[in-house]
Amino acid sequence: DALSNRFLGSFIWAPYWIARPFHEITAEPSFSIKSASKVNLDKKEMIKLEFSVKPSDPHMTLRGGWMIFSPADGWAIRRYELSEEIYSLKTKSNRIREKAVYGDIQYDYQNGKLPLPKRVYQRSGSDISIFEPTVFEVGPVPEREFTLASVGLPELEQPAGPSRTSRLPFWLFGLAAAAFVVALVLKYTAARMRRA
Repeated sequence: DALSNRFLGSFIWAPYWIARPFHEITAEPSFSIKSASKVNLDKKEMIKLEFSVKPSDPHMTLRGGWMIFSPADGWAIRRYELSEEIYSLKTKSNRIREKAVYGDIQYDYQNGKLPLPKRVYQRSGSDISIFEPTVFEVGPVPEREFTLASVGLPELEQPAGPSRTSRLPFWLFGLAAAAFVVALVLKYTAARMRRA
């Protein structure tokens, strides 16, 4: 049906947003990063990237926005808001309207594997689309495809994992306890010698 075709056309090659892979957007000569910042989402440290772009193809409507990426999950896109400018197809220069597209992607996290989209929510104007894939067949994809370098950006430092706890406080506590025991023994011995 038409709805299935719309979802397939939108999600088969770029399941997260506007039927155009992010690496193609970053390859545009006019692509620029406005800001990058750390944010916390779902108790994870993520990166929010704000960007702008003026594609060379006049039919491409994307002009910028922001995305939240999860570095710990192969730089998976978690949320986004994109601004589009719609132009007249006849003149390709008269702007008709501007609209924002918001999306939220929830993932199925499998042990040691890249997350698979579980639910994609997208709002474009008054239209709301929800995509919930039921079957995923993942072919061989090299790990390097899930790095910033794959889209021509410099790699960032990965968030630190759980840090090793220092044992110094335990040693100091043990030393203090031993000193306390020695002090008690000496006091008891001194008191006993005075009585004798």
